Amino acid sequence: MMEPAKAEKLTGFRTGGISPFGQKRASPVAFEQSALRYDRIILNGGKRGLMIELLPDEALSAARAEAKPLIADQ
Repeated sequence: MMEPAKAEKLTGFRTGGISPFGQKRASPVAFEQSALRYDRIILNGGKRGLMIELLPDEALSAARAEAKPLIADQ
């Protein structure tokens, strides 16, 4: 994880609302791999208040993301 100030400068979004879409500069994106088991996922669409619903594979492709284990054992 990045320092909040650095993430805000890099992405153009405020911490807590950083989206994989609409960033000022491309940066590596990772999705929690367990999200792939859902039929649809809802993500921040890159604008305050804009939420988008996508198939997990569509979200990975659109964000040029990788699925990785990001959450500690639950």
